Amino acid sequence: YQQFVKQWDDQPLAQGQVLFVYAVMMYRAGDNVPEAERMLSSSSLPIVNRQRRIHQLALLYASTGREAKAREVLADMLAHENKYDFGLTRYYCAKVEAELGNKDKAVAYLKESIEKGKEYGVDEFEYDADLSSLLDYPPFIELVRPKD
Repeated sequence: YQQFVKQWDDQPLAQGQVLFVYAVMMYRAGDNVPEAERMLSSSSLPIVNRQRRIHQLALLYASTGREAKAREVLADMLAHENKYDFGLTRYYCAKVEAELGNKDKAVAYLKESIEKGKEYGVDEFEYDADLSSLLDYPPFIELVRPKD
């Protein structure tokens, strides 16, 4: 890993993306969660989208049973929502609510994201692991069912 990251030393944004993915993979694998939390909490992690970084932090908290911390991050995300993000922040919130087991809230956020302009392909719903708990949930199925 260190050799892989070293090749990006002269490209801070690319290096930041690699570190971001590394932090996500660490917590998802249950490997060194405190380090992943430290990395995702850092505002100096140079990735393009702040909301992308902190929604992963909220997912880390949710997946490790820290609902209150996940809710703090959700509130922060909503407070910093860009009205021109076409529902991306609401989509991220849906993923966190799904991880917390709140299927109704997750579907409500997905509906809001669609209303704000987020477009979804079948692949996005089918392969987003953070939404997998919704795949057999009737309100979710109705939401993603192709409309005439």
